[in-house]
Amino acid sequence: MKAMKLNPLLTLALTILILIGATTATLLYAEGWRFNAKTKTIQKTGMLAIRSVPEAAKVYLNSKITTATNDTIQSLTPGTYDVKVEKGGFEPWEKQIEIYPELVTDITAILVSQSPRIEPLTNTGVSAFAMSGSLDKIAYTTKGAEKPGIWILPLSGGTLNLFKTNPNLVAEDTKDKTYSSAENIWWAPDDSELLIQMNQQGYYLFDLQNQGKEPQELTDPSTVLDRWQKDLSKRRTALLEKQNISEELKAIALLPSTLWSPDDKKFMYLKNYGDVVEINVHNMENPLPVGEKKDYVTYRLNKDSLKSVAWYPDSYNFFILENQNLELMRVDGSNKTEIFSANGNLASNQICSSPWGDKVIILASFKQNALPDLYAVGIR
Repeated sequence: MKAMKLNPLLTLALTILILIGATTATLLYAEGWRFNAKTKTIQKTGMLAIRSVPEAAKVYLNSKITTATNDTIQSLTPGTYDVKVEKGGFEPWEKQIEIYPELVTDITAILVSQSPRIEPLTNTGVSAFAMSGSLDKIAYTTKGAEKPGIWILPLSGGTLNLFKTNPNLVAEDTKDKTYSSAENIWWAPDDSELLIQMNQQGYYLFDLQNQGKEPQELTDPSTVLDRWQKDLSKRRTALLEKQNISEELKAIALLPSTLWSPDDKKFMYLKNYGDVVEINVHNMENPLPVGEKKDYVTYRLNKDSLKSVAWYPDSYNFFILENQNLELMRVDGSNKTEIFSANGNLASNQICSSPWGDKVIILASFKQNALPDLYAVGIR
């Protein structure tokens, strides 16, 4: 039986069709198109860029280990995925994440240590403290130092340790002025001034740019606080003018009680509903990152249970003090993770983050009848 010979032109045509098909398939694959066996269709895929702090953690997608942080997972069928990030010694991080066609969903998991370290920042006894607006220094009062008065603890340089960080004396107590008895401390928005409230002696305003200058004694701080608020409102109004938001929301953003994120692209405010308080976050990023929203109803809790809230340096998480539990939570309300249970040791409801986000700073006393001191609670 003789073999059938193909027409040379037909052979050429078939070869060209095969090459075109292969090239097209390669291009489609390169552009993220994949065959979906369930729907029996070709779909455009998306990607997930997943990081963690600290890094080198295991990443699970829908309960299956997929990769390690920091990595980008490609060719994901659009839809919702259960993402879990695990690393030995840290609490697991879990979140439902939406994957969109042709887009990269970018997420960073902040992992919390299962055994937080508690390190003293002072050992002289502290009665009042305040974090600067720049988040790089703390002003505090102490009676137990060799020179009692008002001190500033710098937090820059990557070091936050009692034995390595040298505080600076702002004002030493005198026979007439016991600055160490101050009940409250406030920073100017630009960190140039410090206002303290005394027990029975009114207020003092310190010019930190001219520390040799005598502090200004005040009986009414409203003029100073109004000036600070006007300066802050002016800067924030300029940012809000670039946003397409309602006048009501602009007014909320300029309230003294509203907490702006470190990157000035989000603000947090509270809504009261009887005995319940609701934490809300408005996101002004433009364009919005993939998967993020403009408005979040982050969390609802009993009004008496909410003691304090402070932004985390990445502007996507925040610390919350609920009763005596110190926790970390994302702006969308996910990953509410306990850091530390104070068990009545807190001397103040104030909390603040270190500049690097590795520690949260509290005022506490861990010995009966001992004066409280500043402590750093390490989350990693």
